[in-house]
Amino acid sequence: MRRYLLLFILCVGSWAFAQNRSNVDSLQNVVKSSASDSLRIKALTFLTYNYLYSKPDSSKYYNDLMFAISKQSNFDLGYYNAYMYKSYLHWSKSEYDSALVAVNKSIEYAEAMKDTAKISSQMQRIAALYNKLGRYDSSEVVTRKAIKLAIQSGDWRAIMGNYGQLGNVFYYQNKFDQALENYLKVDSITSKNPISNSMSAAAAINIGNIFVQFENYEKAKTYFEKGKEFYKILKMEEGMFHADQKLAEIEGYKDNHEKCIALLQPVKAFYTKIGDQSALANIHIVLGESYTQLEDFNAAESAYISALTNAKNSKDMTVLASTHKAAGRTQAKLGKYRFAVDNLQKARRLNREINITVETGTLLADLAGAYKGLKKYDSAFYYLQAHQRFKDTIALREKFEQTKELEEKYQAEQKEQQIKLLSAENDLSQQQKTNQRNLFMAGGSVLALSLIGLFFLY
Repeated sequence: MRRYLLLFILCVGSWAFAQNRSNVDSLQNVVKSSASDSLRIKALTFLTYNYLYSKPDSSKYYNDLMFAISKQSNFDLGYYNAYMYKSYLHWSKSEYDSALVAVNKSIEYAEAMKDTAKISSQMQRIAALYNKLGRYDSSEVVTRKAIKLAIQSGDWRAIMGNYGQLGNVFYYQNKFDQALENYLKVDSITSKNPISNSMSAAAAINIGNIFVQFENYEKAKTYFEKGKEFYKILKMEEGMFHADQKLAEIEGYKDNHEKCIALLQPVKAFYTKIGDQSALANIHIVLGESYTQLEDFNAAESAYISALTNAKNSKDMTVLASTHKAAGRTQAKLGKYRFAVDNLQKARRLNREINITVETGTLLADLAGAYKGLKKYDSAFYYLQAHQRFKDTIALREKFEQTKELEEKYQAEQKEQQIKLLSAENDLSQQQKTNQRNLFMAGGSVLALSLIGLFFLY
């Protein structure tokens, strides 16, 4: 089952504030009547984000107003926010290249203001976009630069966010130990700073995701509940529902599928209300898998059809790939092998495009099974062999890493022994010099005494 991260992006702490109709009216009044450009821009950021999924045209309208106000006053902070929220608009439509352009423009204005913390936060968003594009090496380079800038600025929120983003980089590459290490750094900073924020909440959810990968569901549940509590304190309704979705998935992993389905219903209703197609696709995938385990294959197929519609509307290739895979697996169980092969191949092509390897092994095995169902034994054997090669490659990589680690340990021990040997040789050399000096001094003393004795004799 595909696990999705709550990315460290679009973290607007007062998202829930703008959901109330009276609050929306108040914000609109600020935009119309306030003499302060800063206040007007601030109000527009909330309004832009408020309609991001439910009314994208309204969201774009408010974002355009941010640009207009900034242009009138030549307001760098206004332009910074306008481009940042423009990147959100592109992100919500899976237009990642356009989002990158907008984020880079926001960095230009942050540099003009010489605001290191803002530069760091936008670099964090660039890293998140690189992750979506499968450019993990670039993401890691940018994130490490952002961490240095955040430390220089002393902004612990930016430090938290960037460590979380670095965790995401490793998570997407199946390097779960390194991902967990960075998420726990965020959790550690949270414990030292009493103010909860969306970064600490997201870190808790992501730590839970890691423990799901390790199949430690009780530990995962603890962190999902912790994340939900943070979101509750922050009054971030979307975050709370996301945590509820993860808690529902835990029930699915534990084979409590009826409970999983029941818990997902209010989550599904919420995301339907706000119009988040990507989130709905993920929910329908989980529902489809639970229905499959309950052998309600018609309900499962219906859920996957909904998931495909949501995924296509979201234009999120990661979600679309996972949906095709889940649909293909269920169709194989229904004996619809031709449709199964079609969906599984689509999933494989998409995963290649976005450089996702986490599902490669199971995809190859599923394809072997589907071709076997079609009685295309040559193709079935081909994918079975490919599956075995993939497993061997993973095992070889793990063995290489273990060998490399042992080699580094051996070299470190050899170096330590060499240092000790050199130190011992140096001590011996010093001792020899001391002995020679003492011998010389003793010889000199004997000679001196002999001369004195001769002097008195004569």
